Amino acid sequence: MSSVEAPKFSGPFAAEYGDAWEKSGTEFVHGVLVDEQISDQEWAEVAQRMTDCFERNATAFGGYESDGGYSIDPDDSSMSDDDLNALADGCEIESGHRWIGILRGLQRMNPENRDIFTIMAECLVREGAVASGYTAEDYRRDFEADTFPFLEAETGRAIYLACNDDPLALGLK
Repeated sequence: MSSVEAPKFSGPFAAEYGDAWEKSGTEFVHGVLVDEQISDQEWAEVAQRMTDCFERNATAFGGYESDGGYSIDPDDSSMSDDDLNALADGCEIESGHRWIGILRGLQRMNPENRDIFTIMAECLVREGAVASGYTAEDYRRDFEADTFPFLEAETGRAIYLACNDDPLALGLK
């Protein structure tokens, strides 16, 4: 828990920023979050902190993908998946990625913080994966069951994945 009182966040992600502030409890993360914007320079600092953390643990950080994911390559090929996951969790917390990465991804993908079920349903309809009239409630139900009424199964799944990456068609790469 943070001992520094959170500012009064007011943007579309105010609740998410407040939660990240409280859960992170670090000066670095607080410095990034205070203005409710994550600059490219701040994101580069997170990447450097991830690199440093992994290097201290004999693991190469492969950098960030466009979707905020990343790859790692341990020097010790005998490292178990559980150990790799524990290392990744630790480095995400230490670097601030755990909070900053999520917020950055959310802000890029959905800048107004619209309901994700609504924008996913709209995207699937707009791109022709499902019939017109498909709603947020339909999407929520189908998402939970992982069964979608794609008009064409093969292209529907591909459209779903594209919508998942960029539901508002903002041209994210």
